[in-house]
Amino acid sequence: MKTSGKLKKFKLKPAKLFQIIGFVCFLILIFVTELFWRQPLYEAGVNYIIYFQRNANENFIKFLKLIKLMEYYPVLVFTLVLVYNFCNIYKTFVLISVLHFSWGISAILKMIYVDPRPFFDSVYDSKDITAVVCEAGWGNPGGTPLVLTSFLLTFWKLIFKESILMKEYIKTKFILFIVCLLCIIIMLFCCILTGIHSINQIIFGFILGISVYFLVFYILEVDIYNHTQFLNYINKYAIWNVVIYLVILVAGILLFNLRKFESIDYLQNINVKCSDTPNVLKLHEDSFIEILYSITIVAAIFGIKLEYIFMFNSHEKNWKDFNFNTEIEDNTGSSSDNYRLSLCLNDITQWNYTNFVISIIRIILSYFLAFLIYLPMIFINYDSNIFIVVILKIFSPLFLFYFSLFYIFKVIFKIFRLINFSYTFLPESLTMSIQAESLRDDR
Repeated sequence: MKTSGKLKKFKLKPAKLFQIIGFVCFLILIFVTELFWRQPLYEAGVNYIIYFQRNANENFIKFLKLIKLMEYYPVLVFTLVLVYNFCNIYKTFVLISVLHFSWGISAILKMIYVDPRPFFDSVYDSKDITAVVCEAGWGNPGGTPLVLTSFLLTFWKLIFKESILMKEYIKTKFILFIVCLLCIIIMLFCCILTGIHSINQIIFGFILGISVYFLVFYILEVDIYNHTQFLNYINKYAIWNVVIYLVILVAGILLFNLRKFESIDYLQNINVKCSDTPNVLKLHEDSFIEILYSITIVAAIFGIKLEYIFMFNSHEKNWKDFNFNTEIEDNTGSSSDNYRLSLCLNDITQWNYTNFVISIIRIILSYFLAFLIYLPMIFINYDSNIFIVVILKIFSPLFLFYFSLFYIFKVIFKIFRLINFSYTFLPESLTMSIQAESLRDDR
């Protein structure tokens, strides 16, 4: 009877099972129908790009290029560090996971479809299309709409704390949603007008980006305030996340070798219009680099696990009090919970709840440490030895950054007293350090 009870505990509810089936059917429908609207929308997009670039003001095109640069990884790192310094670690981890999973899915699909970008497609008179931004990887699905849509929707989701009484901030939530949506739409149009994506690639990537967001928060039901859920994931299920990214890596290696489609026409157009683009950032090579970026997320898992084991001696309550809001962020669904902007308002039990001056110093130090980690990427050229590029320019900096973000950075902040020490419960090592300093002050 006990065994039966345990089995019932893990049995999917009919509503949840229906939701999963519906989500799978939706994805199948999108992938099947995309085969039919791909070509018509692609041709329409190419014609529109040619018309626009012939008639557009040169300064406006430069402005589009500037907007497109805002999507680059340094801007994403800037956002991640802000979230890290003002939110709990589950939010930061989810935001990073969405970013890297989107990268991985985008890269795998690009190597499967091997569809060109409009500016280097010789079939549709691409000589009339200017490469305003030189992105020489495959075009379908659009990587920018996929990654940016999932990232911004996730960012919007984690800003707010859900509760029953949400009327006070419902307008603010709606306004910020519109702002995020406008940012996505502006970037999508920017991708089309600069000639790096056609309409079908934008739509496909946008839908997949929404699907990633829906998968995380409505299929997997990630609760960014539930420390128990996060700890169970780190202790029991993180290995499956590692396995997923290993599968993505293996699939990428196989596709790189089996479906390497280096069209002479495509490469000729790329070399003419984007002569400064290194070979490692073209076609299949670019997608494989994107996969290497995506798998560095496993470093964050290692960092969180090591912090829990070595800094807190696997003491759940101490770890929770240090990294989470024990009073408000324990989301019990109580109607007494007030709806609030949790990105800006922290609680005294969180490690990053400090006064304004200390918070600013900690943020500046965070960016400085990140800069030191990414320094090799600046000085190593993509045309260098492939192993040096892969290890020192691509994999190592990202791996070290995510590992440090969840472990080493906090040790450094503790040394410089840039974290909040006013906790009811602290890790034993931190408590002893504070007590020793207090004794010295008394003397």
